[in-house]
Amino acid sequence: MAQTLTDASENPSANAQHNVAEINKSLRECRDQMLDIRSQRRDLNEQAGDIRKRVKDLGVDTRIFEQNVRIHEMESEARAAYMTDFQICYEAMNQGDQMDWVTASGAEQAAE
Repeated sequence: MAQTLTDASENPSANAQHNVAEINKSLRECRDQMLDIRSQRRDLNEQAGDIRKRVKDLGVDTRIFEQNVRIHEMESEARAAYMTDFQICYEAMNQGDQMDWVTASGAEQAAE
């Protein structure tokens, strides 16, 4: 014999039907929050674009600048390991340039 459910707590579907107003309210709140986030994201993207333009106007490649920002965000040990690996790869590929920027800067000043 089939059992009948009279209590809404025994029937999740009945609970959902009874909570339609609460669900609708929550969904509208989520929608409003998502719209706020999208607006903030647009504003932040515009600000980031202004920064990239400023960096480009300074004559610096924005990809290199952004990579350096990512490196700056690393913990000191991870940053040191990254820079060591970068230097190893750079030297292994025989780039022919001076990797030590301090020494390179001194050489440029001496040449002037």
